[in-house]
Amino acid sequence: MILTCYYDLRYQPNTFDFAIFLAGANAYGELIKATSLAVKIICPEYRKATERETLYDNDEKAWRTYNMLQRLPHLLPKLHSVTWSKEPPELVDLPCYPPPLIETQNKLYISYSQEFQNNGYSNFHTFRFLKNKFFAFPEAMKPFVAPEHALALTKKKYGANFITISLRANRFQPLRNSNIESWKSAGDYIVSKGFQPIIIPDFEDYFDEKSFEIIDHPIALEATFDLAVRMAMYQNAKYNLATNNGVVGLLLHSKIPYSVFKFIVPGVNNCTAAYLKANYNLNYGERFWFMGPNQHLIWADDSIDFVMGHLKIILDNV
Repeated sequence: MILTCYYDLRYQPNTFDFAIFLAGANAYGELIKATSLAVKIICPEYRKATERETLYDNDEKAWRTYNMLQRLPHLLPKLHSVTWSKEPPELVDLPCYPPPLIETQNKLYISYSQEFQNNGYSNFHTFRFLKNKFFAFPEAMKPFVAPEHALALTKKKYGANFITISLRANRFQPLRNSNIESWKSAGDYIVSKGFQPIIIPDFEDYFDEKSFEIIDHPIALEATFDLAVRMAMYQNAKYNLATNNGVVGLLLHSKIPYSVFKFIVPGVNNCTAAYLKANYNLNYGERFWFMGPNQHLIWADDSIDFVMGHLKIILDNV
């Protein structure tokens, strides 16, 4: 049975929140015992509901669509297909995700406009909704895996005795950006413990200041531009360190070990404790219900004291 998943960019963000949507779709597939997922991306136009969505020009929006929306589904083991349309369909194939809000008994199709053009559709990329819906399926919320060819290629180049450091350096909400000096010191410490640090820069930083260049350790630019390679590096690594940003969704929705810093950032509205409680249903210091024992959210900044203190604990157990 194929579960058809509809992601309509008039109502949903052109961001890595798509990863949350796909994890929810995978969990719903487990619930209804679907054997595969057909992902349909609908884009008559892009929504402009947030400050971030108004910042990007058409070229940046197109790149985000190509790099994220068209590629993320290929990290799902149960993927059947990904299709793209500039026009919304007239009918919805059943079973579908988001799950229907209207009665569908004995129906093969329902009206797309009747079912999906409503405010409720925008909930399906939020953790609060997904926890209420799929709390009983925590493992299904961690479906992302790298393709075998990407795993083989990255292992051939980097081996398997490395630790990744994923940086954030973005013009949007710069208070959330990585403390480069902290991560430079972290890389030096990782070397002293017998591991190789691999730096994965922020995509926007590559086209801007290239702040990552002050870190004198290997830079994996290929992982910046290709999600399959990034996911493969995460899987092959001994451990993964990151400053919280959108692409961290690959880590959150996988079974691999990681620590994500700056999960809370004072002064940034969508990174405050109140926002995280209201939208993610997380109290201060908690983690998502689907996370494993080797997966950590660090409710602190990435100052050198916090990074080094946590890193010393982690490397004692790697």
